[in-house]
Amino acid sequence: MQKLIIESTDSSPKVYLDPDKSIFIITGESRTEDSEKFYEPVLAWFRDYYEHLVNNKVSKEIIIEMHMDYYNSATARSFVELFAILETFVGNNISVRVKWYYMEHDEDLKNQGAGLASVVSKIPFELICLEEVNS
Repeated sequence: MQKLIIESTDSSPKVYLDPDKSIFIITGESRTEDSEKFYEPVLAWFRDYYEHLVNNKVSKEIIIEMHMDYYNSATARSFVELFAILETFVGNNISVRVKWYYMEHDEDLKNQGAGLASVVSKIPFELICLEEVNS
C-alpha cells in the first residue's frame, strides 16, 4: 500500500498517510471551495487501505491525528464522510481512534471536534488541548 502525501496550500491542509509507519495526519487550514474534489483521493485511499487490511488479515490500530487551524462547512461534510469510512474499519481486528488537537484559546475548534465526535459512534475521539508557547 502506497503512502499518500498532499502538500498544503493557502486553502488546503497537508495530508500525510503512511501505512508502513502508521502515520495518518491531516493538518492546517481547509477552506477549499471544492472540498469533495480535494478529499476524494483521501477517501479513496482509506477505502483501499481498508480492503488491503481485510484482504491480508492485518490486525492494526489506526490513529488519525487532526491538527486543524480552520475548516469550512464543506470540509466538515468531508470529515463526516471520512469518519463514516473509518467506522467500517472497526472490527476485523482493526481499531480506529481520532486525536483532535486544538490550541488552548480556540474554543471553536474544540467544540467543532466535539461536534464531529458526536456523529460517530464506533470511533473514540480524543480532544487534546495544546498550550501556547511564548518565546
